[in-house]
Amino acid sequence: MEFDDSTTFRPYVTPKRDSCLSGFHSKILTGTTYALAFITLVLSAYAVHETKKLNERIDAEHANPFLTLNEIEANMGGVSLYRGAGSWHEQKGLEATPANKGVSDWQAVAGEDGQIFLLGGFDDTVATLKSVYAYDVHRQTYTAKANMSETRGQFGAGWFTDASTGKVTTVIVAAGTSDSNNTNALQTSEKYNIASDTWTSGPTLKHVHLDGCMASTGDAVYMIGGWTAYYDAGSQKVEKLTRTGTEWSEVADLPLELGDCAAASLNGKVYVVGGYNNPGWATTCTDAGNGCFQNKLYEYDPTTNAWTEKAPMKQHRGDLQLVARGGKLLAIGGEIWHAKRDASGHSVDKLASHYVEEYFPELNRWEARQPLGTARFRFAAATSEWGTHVFGGSSVCATPTGTYDECHGYQHKSHEVYFELSHPNVYVNFDSSHTY
Repeated sequence: MEFDDSTTFRPYVTPKRDSCLSGFHSKILTGTTYALAFITLVLSAYAVHETKKLNERIDAEHANPFLTLNEIEANMGGVSLYRGAGSWHEQKGLEATPANKGVSDWQAVAGEDGQIFLLGGFDDTVATLKSVYAYDVHRQTYTAKANMSETRGQFGAGWFTDASTGKVTTVIVAAGTSDSNNTNALQTSEKYNIASDTWTSGPTLKHVHLDGCMASTGDAVYMIGGWTAYYDAGSQKVEKLTRTGTEWSEVADLPLELGDCAAASLNGKVYVVGGYNNPGWATTCTDAGNGCFQNKLYEYDPTTNAWTEKAPMKQHRGDLQLVARGGKLLAIGGEIWHAKRDASGHSVDKLASHYVEEYFPELNRWEARQPLGTARFRFAAATSEWGTHVFGGSSVCATPTGTYDECHGYQHKSHEVYFELSHPNVYVNFDSSHTY
């Protein structure tokens, strides 16, 4: 589900475009002095390593930096003038819930009228949950709702809309595990009727999707990838359930086996990003980019039943969240490697990241955004008319005794919201052949 800037209720008003830019639509700023002055202002906001990299390129290539409304050619290596735009703010945390516990490996689904439904997961006592809460973004309150019929963690969650009104009426959960040791993979699904606050059984999945990801187009949901047996083998399988469907049907496989992935739908297409791919699990993993944590982005078109690889994220990560908002995708947080296995198989540490990147489908491009205030992975995320919300999650998984996945007890109770900064598409470009 997407929200755009046309919503009538916005408790926090984001900055709008300055009127002084109104005449900027088709012009390139000219004059070396003015351009370099603007560039200096831009670079002052970048991280030190980014500033150093840009300066080195100017020196090495004698390139003339100039500004455009869009990146004019991919090979020019332009960067957004508003890189890092937006901000994260803390909101009412999970200590306000009746359970008053940190939660990880759960899901969030945005409903109507400022409601976000928080579902299942693992709490900080290593218990698997069946609880459901409705968070009111206006009043910042958590209300307990009817429980799911079975405990469920590391699962997929989505929604169906009404065919006539387009409003969200039903929440659906599927797959995952019923125990925190991940030994009992589920192939069941359940549907939640928001109006009646009741759950009913859904059809059984054809495949195991432990720690897979789900995307919703409103009229259908897609259960994607995951693990098939306790993290020993990944899955490329994708299953679809329509709004009125009575069984899951298989669609085109993912191009790559992926567990710990993230998915979202935008403009009728399904996007899957990040995740983990390594049949040997961690025995051959060292750090990012070696075939373990992924940065790949895949786009699925239901009309052609085909996947297309798109521009990769800048950062490799798994157990992140992907949300759609305002015609763009936001990839948030996620799990990264910190330490390698030693000879005895001990000391594999996985840490939460602060990474946030925004994807622009029309440009097939990612841009860095304001980092998360609290690093987290295995968290829940959803959008509202306010902004993009993240709830709970974990900060680290460590194996000091050699047994896998001592993640429990590190769950967060915090809740943050990302507010976007509205701005024009202005890019800093480099081209040594450009003349003014």
